[in-house]
Amino acid sequence: YHEPLKNPALSWENPPAKTKSFVLLMKQGEDKVRWLVLNLDSKSRSIDTSEKKGEVDFSYSGIDPDGPKNLEFMLFAVKKEKISSAKELKEEACGVATLKVNV
Repeated sequence: YHEPLKNPALSWENPPAKTKSFVLLMKQGEDKVRWLVLNLDSKSRSIDTSEKKGEVDFSYSGIDPDGPKNLEFMLFAVKKEKISSAKELKEEACGVATLKVNV
């Protein structure tokens, strides 16, 4: 029997002055990216991870039950309004915040 996991409330404040958008990702273990959201509005200060946004299901349903039990949420402040690749993210990130959760 497994109790349903509760998604954390994600909110932030005081992004770097150069922020034009945000990128949010969730990893399971060291390198398994479970979901990624590009180009969140720079005025955003929170996200409801309990509902689906476009193609991204923020629920924990995508977690590998046999995989690592540690999850990592990373919020990147980005200097461009729109990016389309991880390479661009590396070049344009101007800050990052991390939340680690064990499930």
